Amino acid sequence: MTIAENLMVAGFARIDSSPALCDNVRRTHRVHVTREEAPAIYWIDGKDEPIGKVSDCQRTRRKHFTVSVFGRDDDGVTPFDSLVEAVNDRLMATPFDSGITCHQGAIEPDTEIADTDASRIDMAYWFEYEAAPGWAL
Repeated sequence: MTIAENLMVAGFARIDSSPALCDNVRRTHRVHVTREEAPAIYWIDGKDEPIGKVSDCQRTRRKHFTVSVFGRDDDGVTPFDSLVEAVNDRLMATPFDSGITCHQGAIEPDTEIADTDASRIDMAYWFEYEAAPGWAL
């Protein structure tokens, strides 16, 4: 596996660890979640891109991902704030190895949801890491 793939596995493992934040935690693509399936936390992989050259042998890269938290506004049992805070705590509390850093981007509620779907909050994150550019003599 590549460094980026290993980061996705390690990051998801932090969210899916015990004690469980909710019963429905998945690493998946972007899908809708019905009100009956909420609460749910979905990890959605994003792009991996170079962001600058450190030297001839290393390149800084950024691996983006989104964590979507789904809930019901009417259930009164699983408030968004506690799930959002728990996800952020698990990702940001302990540093990753080898100089890998995790950064939090925008937190955006989805306001265009049909009545049958759960409400959603998307949280943008990215890892920054060093990788060899793959050159040869």
